[in-house]
Amino acid sequence: MTDIRNASLVLKTSDFTTRSDYCYGQPYTFSNGYINGKGSLMTWNNINLRTLLGDMYDKYNSFNICLNTISTTTANTIDPNTESKNIVLKMSGLPWINQSYDSKTLTNTNKTIMGAFTFIPSSSNSQYYYSNNVATFGKNQEICNITLEYTRVFDDSMSTGTYLSAITTYTGTALNGGTVLTLSAASTAAVVLGSSVTGAGIPNNTFIVSFLSTTQVTLNQPTTAALNATAINIYPLTSFPNAIFIFDVFGINDGDLPKRISFAK
Repeated sequence: MTDIRNASLVLKTSDFTTRSDYCYGQPYTFSNGYINGKGSLMTWNNINLRTLLGDMYDKYNSFNICLNTISTTTANTIDPNTESKNIVLKMSGLPWINQSYDSKTLTNTNKTIMGAFTFIPSSSNSQYYYSNNVATFGKNQEICNITLEYTRVFDDSMSTGTYLSAITTYTGTALNGGTVLTLSAASTAAVVLGSSVTGAGIPNNTFIVSFLSTTQVTLNQPTTAALNATAINIYPLTSFPNAIFIFDVFGINDGDLPKRISFAK
């Protein structure tokens, strides 16, 4: 039987997005992990299973990892395709035992499906699984990198779109060499962190990194010329919101694992 004790593994996308050099909509890598620009694939590096599991690490050779909760912040415009909001959560990085069979390729893979989730645009969302979604893994190394990714239920692909069509109703004012851009009107709900900004005096790959007020935004790099009610284009970012994933991990006695069956020839 499984141990009545458990360890809790909590993975947070805010581990990436709250870092000072992170820019929404852009792939980001640092020593402890990676997140893609869409926010649909995240890797946490150097997770120490011995530290996580405590004395259970030496007591057991196999473990059940159980999805407990997914909770998100308020979602931005995720994708114009509604199918992109209904996703499957896949996990890789652990040595799965009988958990990774792919019915399309008829092979075992390095990923397992932990559950399904629906993002709600312009709203936060929480789903409680009560540790009923279970996958079994073995013990072969203390340090591992764990990856979570979203693929669409519709076609098992990862959404790759990043920006929507340009909003052309704004003009902007800024100092030469400045990073504060004053908009001609209050920003709409579509203008979110990471939105791309283009126009005369604005260098390539310029994005909104903060909001100072409803009409003032901060850019990730300085302008190359002064803007005085200059026409600009703002391309709204489509990305998944910050999320927290809570897993419970239980040890399994060796005698409780399924027995292998061999057939004599």
